[in-house]
Amino acid sequence: MKLFFVSAFALLVSVTFMACGNKATSNSEETTAAETSDSRFTTDQLTSQQQTWDKVMAIHDEVMPKMGTMHQLTKSLKTQWESNESLDTATKDDISIAIQELESADEGMWDWMHNLKQLKPLQESEAHDAIIKYLKDQEQSIILVREEMNNSMAKADSILKALEVE
Repeated sequence: MKLFFVSAFALLVSVTFMACGNKATSNSEETTAAETSDSRFTTDQLTSQQQTWDKVMAIHDEVMPKMGTMHQLTKSLKTQWESNESLDTATKDDISIAIQELESADEGMWDWMHNLKQLKPLQESEAHDAIIKYLKDQEQSIILVREEMNNSMAKADSILKALEVE
C-alpha cells in the first residue's frame, strides 16, 4: 500500500511537471501567435517604420520653431515697405517678393502639417512597404519646406540688413 502511494505520488509529480512544462511552452507559443496575429508587422518592420517617422519628425521639429521668426521677418518687411519713404521701386519689389516667399513658406509648412498622416492610422490600414514609401515621400516634402523656409528667411534678413546700412 505504501508503495502504491509512493508510486502514485511520483506519477502525480511527473505528470504535473510535464503538464507545467507543456503549459509553459504552450503559453509561450500562444503569446507569440497572439502577438503575431495582433500585429501586422514584424518587430524589425515596426522599428523601421518608427525610425523613418522619427527622421521626418526631427526635420519638422527643427523648422517648426522658425515659424515665429518668419512671421517677425514678414512683419518687419511690411513695416519697411509701408513706412520707409526713401525706398526705390526695385527695393519695394524685392521686399514684396520676399514677403510673398515668406508667406509661401509659411503656407507650405501649414499644408504639410495638415496633410501629414499619423503613423498609427497608417499602420492600421497600410502595408509595410507603403508606409515606408509614404514616410520617405514625406521626408522629402518636409526637406523642401525646410529649404523654402530657410531661403525665404535668409533673403528677408539680407534685405533688412541692407536697409539698416542705408
